[in-house]
Amino acid sequence: MRGHHDRRAVLGGLGQMETGTAQLAWTQSVSPARWLAVKLAVPAALVTVGTGVLVVLHRLMWVRSQDRIDTAKEWTDSFVFHANGPTTVALALSGLAVGALAGIRLRGSLSALVMSVVWTVGVRAALALALPYLWPTVRTVTSLTHDRPTSLGITVHTGLLTSTGARLPDPQCGSSHSTECSALYHRLDAVSFYTDSHPQSHYWPLQLVATGLVLLLTALVLLVAFRLLKRDTGSAPLTKGAAL
Repeated sequence: MRGHHDRRAVLGGLGQMETGTAQLAWTQSVSPARWLAVKLAVPAALVTVGTGVLVVLHRLMWVRSQDRIDTAKEWTDSFVFHANGPTTVALALSGLAVGALAGIRLRGSLSALVMSVVWTVGVRAALALALPYLWPTVRTVTSLTHDRPTSLGITVHTGLLTSTGARLPDPQCGSSHSTECSALYHRLDAVSFYTDSHPQSHYWPLQLVATGLVLLLTALVLLVAFRLLKRDTGSAPLTKGAAL
């Protein structure tokens, strides 16, 4: 909720562009770039601190729930993964930056707010798809006489390994104790099952890489916002005499 209110605060500041009060500020020896920086600084700080506190509280509660509450979700759950780490803070800042860019481009607070929400949801969805590939996986190999290996983390790939080391899709047959499955594996030259996954020890590497990518994207959005504002208004502030 704090991120939502802070986003509305910065969009309210950008709403001054609709009424013309922003242009008035630029006539008082305040450059457009400085005006935007000031309008973003406080909300960004509040988003960072507020969201960070929520992340810490959620993580403390989640850690205490482990082995105590049967229904507590594992760290691999998408909501838990992000709620326990800095990606949540980065996503909130990214939404704030896009709200600022949309406010400059569209000159409307409501449309900027909508774009901010849509952007955050889109980045969150894209991050979920990319997350398994942001860090090298660990391979677990088991004999064909056993069931497929059970992943204790985020599963990325599963299948069969041949005698040459080639990977094949899992035919979903089961243990080679079955005559039918044994014959199938023999035809495929399969020698073992494999699973590529991320164990819990990969949590922080995945979190930090994902956070870095979102912050990089946020920085690019802010760069576009400042350049767009400079293009539309010019780099130098207007003086009172010039305004008259």
